[in-house]
Amino acid sequence: MKAAVLELADMRATGIAISHDMLESANRASEALGRARPFDITALRPGDRLPDGLDLLAVPGMGCTSVGELDDTLARAADPWSMRILSEAVDSRARVAASCSSVFLLGQTGALDGGRATTSWFLAAELQARYPAITVESDKIMVRHGRNITGGASLAHADVMLAAIEMLTGPDVADLCARYQLIDRRTSQRPYMMLTVLIAEDPDLVNAHDWIVHNLRRPFTIADVADAAGLHSRTLARRLRRAAGLSPQAFVQYIRTDAALTLIRSGTTVEAAAHRVGYADASTLRRAIRRREADRAG
Repeated sequence: MKAAVLELADMRATGIAISHDMLESANRASEALGRARPFDITALRPGDRLPDGLDLLAVPGMGCTSVGELDDTLARAADPWSMRILSEAVDSRARVAASCSSVFLLGQTGALDGGRATTSWFLAAELQARYPAITVESDKIMVRHGRNITGGASLAHADVMLAAIEMLTGPDVADLCARYQLIDRRTSQRPYMMLTVLIAEDPDLVNAHDWIVHNLRRPFTIADVADAAGLHSRTLARRLRRAAGLSPQAFVQYIRTDAALTLIRSGTTVEAAAHRVGYADASTLRRAIRRREADRAG
């Protein structure tokens, strides 16, 4: 099978190396199982032609950490050659494996329309806003839909490549690759998500967050939070759902438990932490922490 790794100037060196390493690992795993090497691997750089009969195109991430950085990077990376190569790969029915901000490049081709995809958790809301025809699953490390595989931030490209290898060579080769490369089969991005990063692009939500932090000890309502942010309660709910995938109630609970966990890790007792963040008692806080950890586990 023919596999190509797209290598653009803005792509992370780690993602490019992971693509080549995983494909070569699949070749060695197949040999260890007494089979032929499955992949003929080439690098695809600006000006090159798409190989005939391509089976897999790896599209490493570009490492963008904000929407502003994403705009600048896409302005360079989404040039006519890159978009033509991606479109040709999609039209040729090759499997395309993209991660991080490079999922936006694939999104521009229309290949993800009507399907499911993921990207880095801090860019997921932007992917959904730009391409409403895609169902963005922001909590997933990796999503397979049809012939396309998408993944989270740069190092999630290993998960994406492992999924591509499994699709093309079978689970036994993929499992041996995972063992060689010490890759756990992760499924969720939730343990890595930071609420302050998710809401950073919306000043009103930042104001709501800061108001809650400064008023944790006293009782308040969601209407109070909305008023502090200068929003109607329904507007607050809609914008929280878009930015962080949370209801206002879950937003408040997240901030309370986050503050409590910080206190507990610094040596504060659970009982004292509960009082300082506005819970009625320690047992209520413990239940909230258990729910938080269960949610983080996906």
